[in-house]
Amino acid sequence: MRPLKIALFDGFWYLITLNSWNTFMKFSLGRIEQVRTHAQTFAPVSIDDKLLQTPNIWFDSEQNVEIKLKIAPSIAGYFKEVEFFPYPKIEKELKDGSLLISGKTANFMQVLPQIQRWLPHIEVISPHELARTLHEQLENYLQQMS
Repeated sequence: MRPLKIALFDGFWYLITLNSWNTFMKFSLGRIEQVRTHAQTFAPVSIDDKLLQTPNIWFDSEQNVEIKLKIAPSIAGYFKEVEFFPYPKIEKELKDGSLLISGKTANFMQVLPQIQRWLPHIEVISPHELARTLHEQLENYLQQMS
């Protein structure tokens, strides 16, 4: 594993590394119990641009899951100004003022907290798996509260 950076997300410090398959691994510093030093050194790799483009720790090297959302008119202005996920694109502004936006993610957890934050003003258009995951999480929550 190649250590890259220590970063702060949502109040937690993480060690971000690259594994032998060039996939990012993230470790909560508070849960690391042992550290061993090695003589091996690594060429520096900058991930600062990637960190600036992600809202949380759930990023990866490949942003290959296409997401489409419908944003209600009441919050559309916010989504015109803020990047909800890396490289968002406003596909269409509808007559009622709502927006259809798209973007790519590496992991549903990269966008689920953002979607949950804006419920009920966001509708997941695609992928179906993201909509289903959100629905299951909400059902589980409601069952626990009753």
